[in-house]
Amino acid sequence: MSYLFRHSSVGTALHYIRHRSFDFSRTKAKAISPLSSTDDIPATVPADSTIGAELKLEQSATLVSWQGPDDPSNPQNWPMIDKVLMTTLIALYTFAVYVGSSIYTPSQTTVQELFHVSHVEGSLGLALYVLGYGLGCLLFSPISEIPAIGRNPPYAISGFLFVILCIPTALVNNYAGLMVLRFLLGFMASPCLATAGASLADIWTMAQFPFAVALWAATAAMGPALGPTLSTYAVRALGWRFSAWELMIIAGPIYILMLCMLPESSAPTILYYKAKRLREETGNWNLMSDAEKKQKNLKASSLLFDALIKPWEINALDPAILFTTI
Repeated sequence: MSYLFRHSSVGTALHYIRHRSFDFSRTKAKAISPLSSTDDIPATVPADSTIGAELKLEQSATLVSWQGPDDPSNPQNWPMIDKVLMTTLIALYTFAVYVGSSIYTPSQTTVQELFHVSHVEGSLGLALYVLGYGLGCLLFSPISEIPAIGRNPPYAISGFLFVILCIPTALVNNYAGLMVLRFLLGFMASPCLATAGASLADIWTMAQFPFAVALWAATAAMGPALGPTLSTYAVRALGWRFSAWELMIIAGPIYILMLCMLPESSAPTILYYKAKRLREETGNWNLMSDAEKKQKNLKASSLLFDALIKPWEINALDPAILFTTI
């Protein structure tokens, strides 16, 4: 259980403040294996050619990987209790942000009367929230696949903003501001939709993964279904603003638990920082993870394009994907 805190967002931040480095390994790295042999390199390749440079990289680079199939740092090998707790946290987080869509509906009638808007305009509070977490997926999901970032930063940053935005949503005094805040709430809620499935795939085997996804999907479906029930009586007794306060009351404690108990689960990210630590400790700058090797010759602009622009391009140009998105 101590591992969960040490490698959660809070634990990682504290470790970085003390040591100016990140390390997600459960054990100290010992074994590293050569990426390729010099026997594979043709003697006739010009040293200054592009192919020659790539082969030179292949020759000199040393791959940092897991310490065997049972390496405890591999998320697939984590203890069952850690996997269950992590799945539970993700499911609770998903419920908290999905309940935010329909928790607004008991307040809609009062919003219409207070701001003198039609039923259609009042229902935008629900529609814009859903639109927000639909669009946010196109940003947060690719970012979580970058090895230097991983899964936790999108959860931590967006979750913090989600909880904070509940406050102005409860205090706003004009219709336009309320609608903007509802959209931003949905946008910041999107990592649970964009990244939760990937987080579960990180830790569960192919045989176990469908059961974990079924639990996660059930909590996602429960959120919108229970939202009106949770807020109807409170809104009648305490006013339309309490739906936003109630959302903060639900999401706040879950967010704190995630900050303190949800460890980084992306294998490329764990290996990326493992390789970085080994380079700093040994002074051998040829040590690199598989993700670093693949991205070694890529420019920052290419990485950003693949991470941020490519998903939008695919969504816009592929009719089948565009149809399912709409």
